[in-house]
Amino acid sequence: MNDYAKYFQLRPTAQIEELDELLENLLTHMEEFYGLIEQIRNNGNQCVDRLSMVLFSKIDECRKLFAFIDKLEKIVNHVSIQVSLMERELSRAEKMMGAKTSTVKKLFSILTSGNQSSESQSRFRYIPQDIFKTEELLKT
Repeated sequence: MNDYAKYFQLRPTAQIEELDELLENLLTHMEEFYGLIEQIRNNGNQCVDRLSMVLFSKIDECRKLFAFIDKLEKIVNHVSIQVSLMERELSRAEKMMGAKTSTVKKLFSILTSGNQSSESQSRFRYIPQDIFKTEELLKT
């Protein structure tokens, strides 16, 4: 009976030592992992700080660039308006010259007196548009 009792006796010392060793190993790995996480966090913060300083310095450059782009947009708009005015004046002059240079008009202008032709020229007098200066637009 004693022999059978020995089978039922538990000797946990070997198992406890093995479990302690496993727990120590696990704690060591967890500490290493925690150290790695802290290192990554610190490096991440350093990178964010460095990049934020670079970005803040670039913000002023971008603001200046945006202001210059706004000026250029105003200039392009002004030039577009001036070009459309010149095109309108050109088409008006082409109509006047086209009507004046038709063959029938030439015949009648030859037959009529010189006073009427000078009067018609004075009626269709060209008034030049004011030409803008780009320097003035860039100053504003």
